Amino acid sequence: MIRKICSASRIDINFPHRRSMPRPPVRQQEGYVDAFDATTLFYDVYRYRDRIMFSGPPLWDLRKFAQAGAYNIDWHTLRPVFLDQWKVQRSFANTVATGDRISITSELANGVFPISPDENDLFEGRKVLFTLSKNNSLQWIADWAEFHVRSHGVDAVLLYDNKSDLYDPATLLNALAGIEGIKVAVVMSWPFKYGPSGGYGPRWDSDFCQIGAIAHARRRFLADCRGMINADIDELVVCEEGGTIFDHLDASPVGAVSFSGLWLEAVAGIPQPRHRHFRYHLKKPVVCPRKWAIVPAAVPDDVQANVHDFGSGFEPDFLESVRYRHFVAINDDWKYKRAHAAMFKGHRHTVDAAYVQVMKAIGWAL
Repeated sequence: MIRKICSASRIDINFPHRRSMPRPPVRQQEGYVDAFDATTLFYDVYRYRDRIMFSGPPLWDLRKFAQAGAYNIDWHTLRPVFLDQWKVQRSFANTVATGDRISITSELANGVFPISPDENDLFEGRKVLFTLSKNNSLQWIADWAEFHVRSHGVDAVLLYDNKSDLYDPATLLNALAGIEGIKVAVVMSWPFKYGPSGGYGPRWDSDFCQIGAIAHARRRFLADCRGMINADIDELVVCEEGGTIFDHLDASPVGAVSFSGLWLEAVAGIPQPRHRHFRYHLKKPVVCPRKWAIVPAAVPDDVQANVHDFGSGFEPDFLESVRYRHFVAINDDWKYKRAHAAMFKGHRHTVDAAYVQVMKAIGWAL
């Protein structure tokens, strides 16, 4: 089994330069300024194929300073292309230089910085479960991984840890490595500000961290994997008519599928509920935003993968027979108050027969 803790070669922005905030003060909710990442220039500088990738939040008004800088590896001059996408940058430089450090001289950053390796070999051919997580219960994380191993044949997990302070990366790695069937477990330290929420209205324009992690994972780790499931710790993907999500990916002409979600609640009397304790949804179900799974090599490199959809007009195949289950109380209230177990009410709730059937099939039935 491969077990590994990885880190990023973070580069911060020199004072007094800072990333501009996209919202005017009147649209900034309480805590917006402290939550906003104004100082990270690059999350990571890493190798991907014959390129050096500069992963980070969008440069926006800092782009002109980045372009004016000098970038060198072993006396080879790089000519980076600085590209902003929605809430993330996809900047890169083609090079034949083989050194493991990059020299940067600019108004934004000065110094010699390590270059992280291309680690796509770790996940080559693997069926990967991916997420970003902070301080989720280790039991929840283990259950989330176990479910996808047993129901979809997942054999590798890539978890980006967003500054958890309830445990260290080694403890988290041990929780993943203890799941039977997992052949590769990697914890990627991702110690960056998540970013402000939407605030007043649907303005999710300032949260760079999660989309940055997705873009980083696609290229540093998962470019050669068989498939990648994007699911949070409180989400389990259920194929309601049998098979696995990787079967659907194999059948997809575009190498990408999406599916909607369904909220599950009602676990009265259990003080610390786990995924397997849920079995009810509302009789008038609340539908969740779509999530996805992809074969990274099949999705054009310039297409941005977001949390719920894709950029550049890219359309995955939508699966009617697949829905992820979203668990109300598998949460620490990081976004809003929901970490409580709802009481069962016969006039509101009905049994989720498809999820119960899958739980029985994988040995989870109580």
